[in-house]
Amino acid sequence: EVESKSTYEHDKLSYLTSIQCAFDTGIIWEEDVLAFEVSSEETGSYVATVTDADGKVNGAKLEVFETGDDTTALYNGTTDTNGVATIADIPYGKYDVKVTEAGHKTKTVKGVIINNATETGAIKLTKA
Repeated sequence: EVESKSTYEHDKLSYLTSIQCAFDTGIIWEEDVLAFEVSSEETGSYVATVTDADGKVNGAKLEVFETGDDTTALYNGTTDTNGVATIADIPYGKYDVKVTEAGHKTKTVKGVIINNATETGAIKLTKA
């Protein structure tokens, strides 16, 4: 039975094999390698469209927090003239997204799940 490997796993194995060959043949020395890390963390993007009763909201600030911890934003973005904000390179997981804009009530969307290339959301703000 042949086991299928993801492209990432295949590339990682190929790279590590190349590094080992370089060590074995003396092309590079262990003391020449200062740091080496292979990350398998998958990331996605969050694309939000922010509106209010009048339509698209330009300049709204979005902050992404670990679920249940709104003390330190991990990622952030700002809506453009179309009311759209894109926040990229978010590791797969569950997050809370806080949206603020002058003249509007702050809104928090809880439990946003990033588990694919792009997660989308429509957020409607209420005027203060």
